[in-house]
Amino acid sequence: MKNIWAWILAVSPLILFLPLDWTIILIVYWAVVIIAGYIDRKEVVKEGWMAPSMLGVIIPAIYLRRRAVLTESNMLQVVVWVLIIFVSYFLADHQMKQDRRETAACDTVTEIMEKNNATAKCVKVTITEKVTDNFSKARATLDNGRELTIAIKEEEDGRSFYVTIPPQF
Repeated sequence: MKNIWAWILAVSPLILFLPLDWTIILIVYWAVVIIAGYIDRKEVVKEGWMAPSMLGVIIPAIYLRRRAVLTESNMLQVVVWVLIIFVSYFLADHQMKQDRRETAACDTVTEIMEKNNATAKCVKVTITEKVTDNFSKARATLDNGRELTIAIKEEEDGRSFYVTIPPQF
């Protein structure tokens, strides 16, 4: 039996990592899932097996599990889908933590600038290099177009941090 469409369903969560606008990603994801599910159902029926319900593609793991049961095949595609979802959760959590760090560092850069009588405000901080577990180099972009190299040192408790703006050469 042809499994290509089932495998496309199994790896479909990888679409969520595309560097596109979230709306476009969701449209592409659902289009791929629905089309792959529809074509896979046709292939399963063509091979003489009972096909799982199309409603199952709403959560591909449900569709893939039902497909495995009905076609008396293994659950590898279900396991792959679940693993991708599981890994993506941890990657998303890491990214959210970094985004929070960058936002907080930007606010701190603005405070430092104000204390030094500068009128520029930070609009974005991008961590460019993680030197150690609690020390990173970053770039702060100011509203006047200037970029500053900064250092971010996180405390051991993970709740507080220090931002340093070294002399810019």
